[in-house]
Amino acid sequence: MMTRLATAFREDVSKELFEIYYEFLGNVEIAKLKECVDILIEEKNWFPKISEFNEILHPKSNPDSAYMRYLERSTKQHLSEIKQLELKREQEREVPEEVKERINKIFDTIERDLRNPVLEGERAEEFERKRKIAKQKTKELLNSYDRKTQTPQTAFRAHRERDQKIDPSVS
Repeated sequence: MMTRLATAFREDVSKELFEIYYEFLGNVEIAKLKECVDILIEEKNWFPKISEFNEILHPKSNPDSAYMRYLERSTKQHLSEIKQLELKREQEREVPEEVKERINKIFDTIERDLRNPVLEGERAEEFERKRKIAKQKTKELLNSYDRKTQTPQTAFRAHRERDQKIDPSVS
């Protein structure tokens, strides 16, 4: 680890300096020490002191400590990677044909119901009665107008005027 630090900071490490660091840091697990060295290389501009190792190895919940900044940065990076993987997995997920068909049926039903509102009870009976009257009047109109002298529009106006004389509520 000392060789890695010496190379990263372009420092010469004497045997005495090595022994001092070993005295204070020799009981630290290799994995923790490696992580600590990585943080120091990333964070510092000079060869680290033993106190800087301790700051990282034993943080005092100081949000400005190098270790806390490192944790925050790596946490954000990991969360970002997880989010990207979740998005990728979501995009790759296939929707079964059965589900697509059900969804399409629901959309069709909603669309149809918006165009043709469901009528119930008296409203349905009234609607059906008016529909039959309109259908009958259309047949009468088509059969009654003189194709040589009238257009369907003029024949319709004539029938409407006749109907209004009979029943003023007809519009």
